[in-house]
Amino acid sequence: MTFFSDRELGKKIAKVEEIDILVWNGVVAIFESFLSENAFSKNFPENCPDNRAIAGCNHILLNDKLKALVPKIDIPISRKEEFITSYGDFGEEPTLEKNSIDTFAILDFIEFCFQNMYDAVNTGEWHDYWGHYHLTFKDTGVLRKKFVFEINLLFERNGIAFKFTEEGKFIRLLNPELGQLISVRYKTSDAKLNELLIEATSAFVLPKEQDRFRATEKLWDSFERIKTYCDINKKTSIEQLIKIISNGNAPLEKHLDREAKELTDIGNNFQIRHFEQGKQEINDVHHIDYLFHRLLSLINLMITKLP
Repeated sequence: MTFFSDRELGKKIAKVEEIDILVWNGVVAIFESFLSENAFSKNFPENCPDNRAIAGCNHILLNDKLKALVPKIDIPISRKEEFITSYGDFGEEPTLEKNSIDTFAILDFIEFCFQNMYDAVNTGEWHDYWGHYHLTFKDTGVLRKKFVFEINLLFERNGIAFKFTEEGKFIRLLNPELGQLISVRYKTSDAKLNELLIEATSAFVLPKEQDRFRATEKLWDSFERIKTYCDINKKTSIEQLIKIISNGNAPLEKHLDREAKELTDIGNNFQIRHFEQGKQEINDVHHIDYLFHRLLSLINLMITKLP
């Protein structure tokens, strides 16, 4: 689905990693529409008092389970105003404060909805005394597919840098250049190197910042591993490797050698692989993105030339 502004101006760049009140209220609207379709009634049933058939959703059960699994979510699920009124001591004028929400709690909430969603089927059996139909359920995936589409449309329209997959999990959207590097399939003759690279790139696309830090640590482990690809002696091996990837271009060989040494220094002096005192912390996740991209570019160049 596209809107007029998308066709005329192009789609928003997906670079926002914080969900605001506007998007939260959109999520609430989607949730309530699926709630009205009894999407969550199978796992959180409201039973008919007469024969215990499922007749709707028990909101108390749903909220209790949700709060237990996602403690930072506000219960009950409801829309929020952008600002809330804060009242001080007696006699003080009330002030407006910007409402806050937890981005990752919202992502967890959306995944929770997906995991507990089933297609409700009206049996046609009208219970006149209680004023409800009885329900049965199918797991066709149709409702989940619709849910994924609506969440992704909402996020896309607001430039949110997360994508909801058909498996019901969020991944982070990357810029095209880095995304192309991440998508490489690693099939060198070193199974352990392949494993480290897959672990690093798989973690890097996850939404939470700590996943990116973990991914970068694994990528530096991959770098140390690849340094012994040609010889057990790291110094000898990396010299051979640089010669191979420079392909006879002597000036480029010098630059690649300098790049490998600088990246080694970064790994040794910053808290990437080493976390003892005296190592420099990296507190800005954008620095992690830069370092990951820089090292992965070199590793991918190396892999293209490896047997």
